[in-house]
Formats: sequence, C-alpha cells, structure tokens
Amino acid sequence: QLTGQYLDGDGDGQEGGDFVLAFTTSEEDSTPPQLLDFSPSENEPARVLRPIIRLVYDEPIIDSSIASDAITLSPINSANLVQGVIHHKVINGQSVLHFFPTTDLDPSLTYEVSVTAGFSDQFNNLTEAMNFRFYLIEQQITMLTMIDSFDTGIVNWWEPQQAGQTTGIVTEQTGRFHDINVVNHTTGSTGSMRLDYAWIEGFAGTPYIRQYLPPTASQNNNRFNIDNVLQVYVFGDGSGNELRLMIRDGLNHLEGSSWIPIDWVGWKLISWDLANDPVFGWVNGNGELEGQNFYLDGFHLRYANGAGLQGSIYFDDLRFVKRGDLAFPTTLFESFEDFDDFTTDLFPWITVDVQEVITWNPDGFTFPGAGTTYAFKVLNPAQTSGPIIDNHPPVDGDKYLIAMQSQIVGDNKWLISPQIMATEASVLKFYAKSISDEFGLERFRVLVMPDEGPVFSFNPSAFTQVSAGEYVEAPLEWTQYEHFLGNFAGQVIRFAIQYVSHDSYMLMLDQIEIAMAAPMIASITPAEDISMAYGTSETIALRELQPSTTIADQFGQTYVVGLDWSIADYDGFVAGDYLATGIFSLPAGVSQSNPPTPLQVTAIVNVRKPFLVGIQPVGPVQVAFGTPIEDVIMVLPATTLLFTSYATLEIAVELDWTIQDYDPQVPGDYTATGTFDLPEEINQAIPPLELKVVTLVTVLQDDTSVPEVNLRGFRVFPNPARQQVKLVAGQIIEKVQVFSLDGKLMFGMEPQNTEIEMNVAEMEQGIYLLRVLTSNGWQQTLLQVIR
Repeated sequence: QLTGQYLDGDGDGQEGGDFVLAFTTSEEDSTPPQLLDFSPSENEPARVLRPIIRLVYDEPIIDSSIASDAITLSPINSANLVQGVIHHKVINGQSVLHFFPTTDLDPSLTYEVSVTAGFSDQFNNLTEAMNFRFYLIEQQITMLTMIDSFDTGIVNWWEPQQAGQTTGIVTEQTGRFHDINVVNHTTGSTGSMRLDYAWIEGFAGTPYIRQYLPPTASQNNNRFNIDNVLQVYVFGDGSGNELRLMIRDGLNHLEGSSWIPIDWVGWKLISWDLANDPVFGWVNGNGELEGQNFYLDGFHLRYANGAGLQGSIYFDDLRFVKRGDLAFPTTLFESFEDFDDFTTDLFPWITVDVQEVITWNPDGFTFPGAGTTYAFKVLNPAQTSGPIIDNHPPVDGDKYLIAMQSQIVGDNKWLISPQIMATEASVLKFYAKSISDEFGLERFRVLVMPDEGPVFSFNPSAFTQVSAGEYVEAPLEWTQYEHFLGNFAGQVIRFAIQYVSHDSYMLMLDQIEIAMAAPMIASITPAEDISMAYGTSETIALRELQPSTTIADQFGQTYVVGLDWSIADYDGFVAGDYLATGIFSLPAGVSQSNPPTPLQVTAIVNVRKPFLVGIQPVGPVQVAFGTPIEDVIMVLPATTLLFTSYATLEIAVELDWTIQDYDPQVPGDYTATGTFDLPEEINQAIPPLELKVVTLVTVLQDDTSVPEVNLRGFRVFPNPARQQVKLVAGQIIEKVQVFSLDGKLMFGMEPQNTEIEMNVAEMEQGIYLLRVLTSNGWQQTLLQVIR
C-alpha cells in the first residue's frame, strides 16, 4: 500500500480479494547427474597424442562442485599425473566436462581417467567416483599447416546471411562470433569461431547455412593437395543437424566431404582424408579432386529431420596435415601380473560371455566372485581360500587367467585381444591347461579377425578359426600353443581364445603373447649345373660355378648367400660328370631349422668330350699299270689323324679303304675312300663331318706316259682350310684348277705368279682335287675344306 492502492487479488476488477496460486510439485529429485557419454573409451582408443577427455552428464552440474582436480589422467599403475586443463559447459540442459592434456601421452602405455565423487546438481545430489581406461594408437602427424587458429578473430569469415545459398534461417538468431571461452586447450588455443543457428520451423525446403571463407582471405594463402588430411576441432551440440567441409580443388570445382551428423556434445576432431575418404560435388563439382593448390571454401550446416531447431557449434584449429600410418603395436605380452587379484576387468582385453549363465563353484577352494556370471577372471592361486598354488602354480609369476564352466552344457566365452598389426613374422603363443579331467578336458578355439576400425563391435562371424579341428583340448600340464599369423601380414587384427568346453570345470591361460618369430631357413634355391670344355682346369671350372644362391625363411623373406665350392675328383682331361658342392653360412639373424637343413647346394660339372674339328687328308697315289687292287690298298696309308677341339689332342684312326670301279688295266684316276669309326673319347662335329678320307689313285699308262706327280717344291696352307688357301712355289704358276671328286670343275685361274691366294669361303665342306701347272708340268694334291 505504498501508493495507497490495493491489489486486485482475485482478478475481479476491484481492489482487494484473495490471491490464490496453485502449483504442482514433482517427485523429489534424489538422483545425481548420470553419465551419458564419454570418450575416449575402452572400445574406442585415442588416435592423437593429446586426446580430449570428454564426459557428458544428463543435467547441469553446479560449477562450484567441480574441483580443480576433479578429473585426473595418468598411466595405469602410475602416480604420474598428466598435466591438463578442466573445462565445464552446459549445453541444452546437459553438462559437458573436458580434460585437455597439455603434454603428449605415451602410445606404449594404457591410461586411466579418474573422476572424483561429488559433482552436484541443483538439489545437492552428488555423483560417485568413477574411472575408465583407454589406450592410444598413434597416427603420427608428419606435417601440419594451420589454416585458421581463430585466435586473432574471425573477420575474414562471412556472416551466414551474406552467402546466397544460406536459406531457411531465423536471421536474428543466426550468426558467427569470435569466442574466447570455449577453446581447444590441447593446442594452447585462445579463440574459436562460434556459429549460432536457428531454423525456420516448417520451412518448405531444407534449412541451410554456408559459412563462407572467400578465396581472397589470408587464411587461404595456405593451399593443400590431395595427399593432405583436412582437420578441424568441432564442439558439437548433439542436435543431430549435419555438417560438412567444402573446398575448391585445382580446377576451382566445389567439392565437399560426407555429411557428418552432429550427434556428440563437446569437442571432437573431424578429419577428411582427401585421398581416401568420399568426395561429393556441389554446384560445379563432380565428386573428384583434380589439379593442385586446393583451398577452403567453408563449412556447410543443414537441418536434418528430427534434429534441433536451434543451437551453437564451435570451430577451432582448422588445419591440414600429412599423417603416417596408424602405429598399431606389432607385439604383445600378457601374464596378468598387473591386474588385481580375481578381477574380471581385463582392459584393454575384451571379454564376452555369450550365454551369461552363472558359473560352477570350484571344488575344494573358492575365491571372490566364485559362482557368479563372468567370462574370464584373474586368479592368484596363492590367495584363494584353500590355496591351490602347490598343485596349480602359474607358468611364471603369481597369476593366470581362468574360464570357469557355466552351469550349462556347451559354454561360449570369448577373450579378445587389443588390436595388433600382424607382420610376416607374427606368431601367437600362449600356455593353457585343464585343472582336472574328471569332467573331460577343457576345450578352446583360437580365432582371428581383421579389425582396424576405431570402435570394436563383437561379431563372431567376423572371426576365422586358426586352431586345428573343431576344438583343442588342454592337457593337465601347462602346454604352450603356437599359431603362425604371418598369413595376416599387413592387416590390423584381433585374436580370440574362445572357451567352448562341453560340461567341464576350469581352463587356465598364462603368458599370452604376440612375438616376432625368428627367421628360420626354410628353402634353398638349387644351383645350376654347368658344362665345361675338355681340358678345362679345376680353377676355371670353380670360377664358372655360380658364386651365390638365395635362401628363404618361413615367412618368404629371401637372402643371398655366398657359396664356397669344391669338385670331387675333378679331372679336366677325363670327360664325364663330377659332383660339385657349394657350402654357405646362414646370414645374421637367420637361424637353423629343426631338423637341421644342410647348408649346401650341389651341381653337376660336366666335362664334355672334345669334338671332331677336322680330318688329316691323304695325298694321291700313283701306281704302275696293272697293279692289283690289293697292292694299291697296301700302298695307301693305314691311318690318318683326327683333329679335335682341344688343340693338342690328335687321335689316329685306322682306315678301311675301297677304290671305286678300280681297273688296273685302264690307266686313269680312281677315287679311293678310307672310312673309320669315331673314337669313343670324342664327339662328332656340329654339323657332323663324314667319317672318311678320299684320295686319288692314278694308274699310269705305260713307260712313255707323262705322269702328273704330287706337288714338289710347293706349299699349300692351311690344309684343311676354311676361308683362304695360299699356294707358294719357286716357279711361275701358270694355271690352277680345283675339281670336286666327281670331276666337276669348281673354278680355274691363270695367275702367272709364284704365290697366289684362293678364296674357298663359299665352297661346301669336302675334299677337292687341286691341280697346278708350271713349267714342270701338271702336279696335283687333295684340298680339304672344312666349316
């Protein structure tokens, strides 16, 4: 009544009356904030060295309840905390907390995030402490170029309304702004770009924002190519609207990434691998990245059915990078020593109990969790109630892993490894045993599945069995099993041990590892045989054998090894086969096989027989008129010489003579042919020579006849001949004639000189009659042409 007027309490238009307020109360809120989402996680490893830890709760948390050490990060079993920054923001009625590591993590370690108790909602409902673990699979960044850090502002970025393609927005509630509160602390950022949006409800088309960066902007001086990865940190609002990146390629075509549903709240690194991820053309684009010197056109945001009509997203650290391959580990060793006694939390291993039936209680001893539902459990046999360490000790150390039979016939439990990069030398090893055979030996299978995805999803059909038979039965003693995984070389895999006992008791596993099997000699490339000419020395023969060969290990890797040769009982002057042995040493790092492989190769050294190259001709013979053929044959030489490919080796052969159409009563020339057999110690010429000599037998007419005598005072050389024949005489050579043995004149000449050269290169191989006329009359001899 400060003004002297009364309130109209009952609303009847008159002062006074009672004011009545009716309200409805809900049930008392006694539930603390619930964790909806977090990352990274046990099933989703981190892939950067400073992964942003993100926790999303279903209701707002009071800032004052978040202590400065409310979220800590450290390697498992280590007190060394990772330095970082905690940030809290409420988005659409949900709290999102981040922990930003400000130093790089170690990819070889598994990390644990610890969240303290005491986060409070407005009704003082407090959360309990929780923790989760993750590991890193590093994808090394080999080059990084910042396009826009947003630290100094966003002046070059257009307002959404300036782009003609922007449509369906509530313009008063849509805009881009520089923000200094919501930033990516892992990079030391001091600014981000916030995009506020509001869609017109019921808009006829699809509401759309083109957040444009013009080509003249200084940020676009940083050009990239198809071998780069475009990245940006995006703070999502969980609205379900869709985002994509847009670039211009070297042909000025507009090409975009896939649409990305904004189904997360908080910071997330978005990557577009330009060489491998899908590309979608827009306006003048064709879905292909062409040319060089690409630049950013901007970000696109569009409404998706059922998505939020209003929200805000943030962009930070827009960059392009070059990345190496994901650095998946290639080895693993697990003896379960670092796990708590009797735990079933085996991270980073994954366990699956398909049937989820309670297990049998052990007989004669017990342990925490016995008789409950679980897949695999770490057992310390010295700490069981009724210790079993004496009867069932580990292979080494204090602990091992067990799978206890569920109260069902036919069990189905899976122990699945972290991701491993298989190599050509990868081998899986582990120890297994049955605790008893009273109910039958324990059964298991070993399986492998390729899996390089960022999130694991259990799918039994994706596994391939690598163990033999339907199952393997573990004996009562620790037994090591090995499975070669080189067939999966180059693939990221997980292996699994599947417990499939029928109705047994307890399987025990210990010392599971992926190791690099030592290269072992598996095969040797044979040496090639060689063939040597007759008379080749052993020194030369050894030099002709191959100096090295290749060996291969069990993974197919090859190595060159030098050979040290010897030839047993070698004699270059005895034709035949000789055994050569080349020994070698194993290269460094390659071990002997079991059973041992002889470190040698063998080859046959064949000493060829010398081959026939020529036959010594036989000169013509003159006999008196009436000489019987038997006497003529007695006059003809009984042998001739064979010339061989080994220059100093000449072999005498006996001649078997025949004289064609011989008539001692008819003067004239008769053809005599002496044949012979090829000796065993030589080979025929190639092409073969006729195994004969041919000469002329001249029956003189009578005492008054003028004989044609053998060449006297003349030299004919070489004979046999291949190309040229030289004739040298002490007198003028008036005529020269060469006849075939069938009487055909091959050629004639009248040199009128004491020396001549005749070209026989075009003549066929054979025996010819050479006749020479001087002042002393005609003389003749045989000329042999060879090839």
